[in-house]
Amino acid sequence: MTPQKVPTAMFKGLFWDIGLVLIAYYGLRIAGADEYVALLAATVIAGLRVVIVAMRERTLDLFAGFLLAVFGIGLILAVITHDPSLALMAKSGTTGVAGVLFTASMVVRRPLSYAALQRFSTPDERTAYDQLWAESAAFRTRNYRLTALWGFGLLTDALLRVLVVVLFPLDVAAGVSSAVEIAVIAVLVLITRRVIIRAKAAQSADAVTAAAVA
Repeated sequence: MTPQKVPTAMFKGLFWDIGLVLIAYYGLRIAGADEYVALLAATVIAGLRVVIVAMRERTLDLFAGFLLAVFGIGLILAVITHDPSLALMAKSGTTGVAGVLFTASMVVRRPLSYAALQRFSTPDERTAYDQLWAESAAFRTRNYRLTALWGFGLLTDALLRVLVVVLFPLDVAAGVSSAVEIAVIAVLVLITRRVIIRAKAAQSADAVTAAAVA
């Protein structure tokens, strides 16, 4: 998988996670389930997908662990919150937790954006990225900046979705909240893709310059 395709793969995975929530929630509502049961079931199903993917790949890396933590926190909040509106607001809060985790990862050895890059790469590409991390200050800086971008973006998403719950009826808010989440992630993915493509072009230009000088 090329670096340009990494954001696309990430977006598809996250989009499917969100799609599962929508299908489960509205499917159960159509079947007659109440709002709280539908929301709780949707959270469980989305979390199970993360577990299944981790088992299929026989690994639980940092990014998978991050997803499990987010869904786990959401499930706990949904279980202890019996009011449907508060449960939906708590689900939005898990996005805020994700934003905090992205931001906090900037102080550890390697930020979450790098873990995500590794997650959607082949073994050979992971080795190449490890070498880049060790040798390229520009590569490290770019990953820290992308991590900051995702942290800020997810925190903004959480705030917007809380406002949606406050301003709309619950059945409307469930759909609008997911639409906001998809829109914010789409913007983050597009910016990430643009950054990676620009970096790749700069690397190619540097290689051509070095070859010409040699």
